[in-house]
Amino acid sequence: FVGGLDRAHYFKGVDILLRACKDVNAQWQLLVVGDGDQRPAFEELSVELGINDRVHFAGSVPFADLPLAYQAADVHVLPSTDRSEAFGIVTLEAMASAVPSIVSDLPGVRTLVTPNETGARVPPGNVPALTAALDCFCSDMSYTHLCGERAREKACVVYDDRVLANQLRAVYN
Repeated sequence: FVGGLDRAHYFKGVDILLRACKDVNAQWQLLVVGDGDQRPAFEELSVELGINDRVHFAGSVPFADLPLAYQAADVHVLPSTDRSEAFGIVTLEAMASAVPSIVSDLPGVRTLVTPNETGARVPPGNVPALTAALDCFCSDMSYTHLCGERAREKACVVYDDRVLANQLRAVYN
């Protein structure tokens, strides 16, 4: 997970992610990149859930080091809970790093992920659905890597800056 851990980012769903991780059967570790005034509450929740030994709060990471965080991941998760999450640039960053994503099925976010191809979509706030998706990706690394490769391809074909610039020029011409 990469995102803000402050009150302004209440919609990121970190608590949902922690609750989902508790019931994942496959081997897992969670890296939470970001910081904010809610971090202590999330750290406390991980202790209450008995998963604090597998959850690593990295705090803020310099922008230049974000690719390392994505490359360390097998899967990226954006468990946002409402439409305040308009697009999810972190998902695009994960895609560019060949990492599949599990995202909430919200209008802007869902446009990035093709289910069973570049990742998975789950209903917002649905802990069992997120747990199942995490189990799927954490238990089948060949599937996870294939989805990551497809995510990278999609990022390069659809979201490359040259492609977007040409599309923008076409709108204005």
